[in-house]
Amino acid sequence: MFEYREMCAADAEGVAQVEERCFAIPWSRETFWQEASKQTAHYLVAQLEDKIVAYIGMWIVADEGQITNVAVLPEYRRQGIGKKLLEKMLLFARQKQLEAITLEVRISNEPARLLLNGV
Repeated sequence: MFEYREMCAADAEGVAQVEERCFAIPWSRETFWQEASKQTAHYLVAQLEDKIVAYIGMWIVADEGQITNVAVLPEYRRQGIGKKLLEKMLLFARQKQLEAITLEVRISNEPARLLLNGV
């Protein structure tokens, strides 16, 4: 069973590993450690046992949120993990009374477009 929770500094290594497997130009472990400690950032992880399998991040600027990344390890995709993370992030945004949320997605990124249409 997947556990969904806020990212903490101790998760930086696991999140960086997800990032490395999902993106051509990944953020470093140090970057994620710094992100986890910022008050203007909010990150959630999906964990299976002791393994981080996915994450989502959002920067908060004034009354708006900008989703930075949604990443799911390839072997865990198509199980609803990304959708669940996005739903939890949207709930967080509502609780913080954010006025708008953005996520830039390339037109060629069909999985991301399907995710956005499904929420």
